[in-house]
Amino acid sequence: MSQSSASIVLPTKTKTSIPDSHCITNGQWRKSSQLWTIKGFEEYHCRVNKSLSSSEFSNSKNPEYKWYLTIVTDNLKFEGVDHIGLFLNLDRDNIYGYDILVNMTMYVRDAEGCERLVRQTQAIFTLDSNQHGCPNFVSTLVLFNPDPKNKFLPEDTLTVFCEFTYAELGVIDNWPRRGPKAKMTISNNLPKGLERLLHNQTFVDVTFVVGGKNFGVHRSILAARSPVFEAMFKHDLQENRLNKVNISDIRSEVFEEFLLFMYTDKTPNREIVTELFVVADKYQVEGLQELCEEIILEELSAENAINLLFFADLHGAERDC
Repeated sequence: MSQSSASIVLPTKTKTSIPDSHCITNGQWRKSSQLWTIKGFEEYHCRVNKSLSSSEFSNSKNPEYKWYLTIVTDNLKFEGVDHIGLFLNLDRDNIYGYDILVNMTMYVRDAEGCERLVRQTQAIFTLDSNQHGCPNFVSTLVLFNPDPKNKFLPEDTLTVFCEFTYAELGVIDNWPRRGPKAKMTISNNLPKGLERLLHNQTFVDVTFVVGGKNFGVHRSILAARSPVFEAMFKHDLQENRLNKVNISDIRSEVFEEFLLFMYTDKTPNREIVTELFVVADKYQVEGLQELCEEIILEELSAENAINLLFFADLHGAERDC
């Protein structure tokens, strides 16, 4: 496995050198990793109790992307217990600001080099959201277990490992670096890839229970598409802590179609378009609202005009015919 490594000895304030890193290319996906060893971790946690970042690393394929890890130890409570959070960060020199889809696996390495506390998650790194990871990576009760056989902090040394694959979303070839008339070719593989993630349930990190049916989804994708979901996942709500959201006012068939649009922008099913409009309005998904309005107007007739008028008034739809 190709990886970079970094080591830091506390309480020194001197930054470690930028480690070597390597990149494996598989189509548009690239793979990287970092091994980070922190000596005197418990002493640091008790004395400072805030956060600590590793050195940066990058690779020759994407030198404009500079990655580093951060451990956060301050005010992270889950179910009343203090936790240590582990996050992957991205600093970029990319002036075009591509969004980066990242699949990451994080874990602690014990004294024997075994993987423990394995966590997997998926996130989209944007210009405004450049830190993602696991806020509840490990509880302090587990990490600082006084048992001398504690395998998570041998000799008060914490070793964490992050392995991740990443790809640019909406990759553009032949970008017009000079002049507005340069030819562009835009990849159309993203919707297919995201639909495959949805159907294969790869890296899902939250479950919606709708009409007795479970839907595993990726909170980063829903948060990117809906300000309502973004607020839900950002704040310390019960749904966020339990990674489960119960919805009682939407049929499962409608919610399934709603998720398909959230991942792929596919034109909604005409047979349930009014129900989809209500869901889009609830979660403030403007693109879906507009599509539903277009379909509803196309279906407008003398027979359904009165019903649609009442429907539009009820939901504040003011679009002209």
